[in-house]
Amino acid sequence: MAEIQKPPGVLVVEDEEVIRNMVVSLCERNGYRTFPAGDGIEALEIIAEHEKDILVAILDIAMPRMTGTELYREMILSNSKIPVIVASGFLVDKDEIIQQTGGTPYAIFSKPYALNDLLDKINEIRDREDS
Repeated sequence: MAEIQKPPGVLVVEDEEVIRNMVVSLCERNGYRTFPAGDGIEALEIIAEHEKDILVAILDIAMPRMTGTELYREMILSNSKIPVIVASGFLVDKDEIIQQTGGTPYAIFSKPYALNDLLDKINEIRDREDS
């Protein structure tokens, strides 16, 4: 019997519940599984359990307990292959993220961002993985 294919997963790491819920809802309406986390520590726990199911991680930068930058650095140090989209309310410099984490984000969005633009990037990653 063939194994049922699970939809691709999106890790949504955002401390602002309203924004997290909007992104989760967007992803689920478009056929993705979601793994919501309120901070980097929670996200690391999810990655440890579900890394193979996660297509992309969307990381806020400014969060309590563990920032998105710290989380991304931990992901790089653990050799995670999950592409990262940075979404922040602060002006984020790609070169600064690279310097602080050792990783290159797939995309960077400044809040407020258009949800459809975020979805386009998620779909782009999915399509890249499928080819």
